[in-house]
Formats: sequence, C-alpha cells, structure tokens
Amino acid sequence: EVYKVRQADKEYILKICPDERHFRREVLFLNLLSEKLPVPHVIDVVEPKAILMEYLPGNVMQLEDVDKNLAFECGRLLGHLHLNRCE
Repeated sequence: EVYKVRQADKEYILKICPDERHFRREVLFLNLLSEKLPVPHVIDVVEPKAILMEYLPGNVMQLEDVDKNLAFECGRLLGHLHLNRCE
C-alpha cells in the first residue's frame, strides 16, 4: 500500500510493505542506491512494515516523450541498478 501524505507545505510517501522481507529489501536498496540513482530519501521507518520517504514529483511519461538521449540515460541507470545484488 502506498499513500501520499501532506504535512504543512511538504509532501511525503508512506509505503506499507506486505511483509518484513519486502520491507527490509526496500529500505536496503533505497539507502544503497541513494548515492547512485535518483531515488527518494528515507525519512523514517517503523519496523517491520512502514517506510516514510520524500515525495519526488514527476509526470507519467508517454511513448512520444522517449528519444535516444532518454533511452540511453534509462539504460545507464538500469545498468547501475543491476550491479546491486540482494543476498
């Protein structure tokens, strides 16, 4: 479950994970990837299920938005993502 939470003039995302394993993996990768990819910053956690993170605004892309530069950047970011393993 994912909720958009507003407090004063700030927006956050609250994610309720289905189980502890999913929760731990999500927190691990958000923290690991924060220095390599544009991922939301983890603000707080309530173990073993809830993650409060920053809200990253954006738009839903359409097929006509994709060009060679964007495709290259997506491939580069996915390459970084696939270098990380969860054991």
